[in-house]
Amino acid sequence: MDTQDIALMAALQNKFKAGHLNPFTKFVLSDDKTYIVCGECHGDPRWADGTIIRTSVVLCHHEDDGVIETRNSYYTVGEEVPDNDENRLERLRLLSVL
Repeated sequence: MDTQDIALMAALQNKFKAGHLNPFTKFVLSDDKTYIVCGECHGDPRWADGTIIRTSVVLCHHEDDGVIETRNSYYTVGEEVPDNDENRLERLRLLSVL
């Protein structure tokens, strides 16, 4: 999926074509099914490059295309920081927006 495809999908659904989150991490909510994403946002006019943001609940994660869809936006995503001991400090930094 390229940038034009994402912009078209966003426009058709009246959603915002948001920035690129890299790195990012998932934060699973209490129901153990839904999650939000926290990450450094780049290329989004709403925030300065490198601002750590959190999304609303992720509705769909197109993993093969590196795209997540939330209620109001489409984001592209880069490298995921998984929840393990070796990534603990980076994950805590990204989750600091919670």
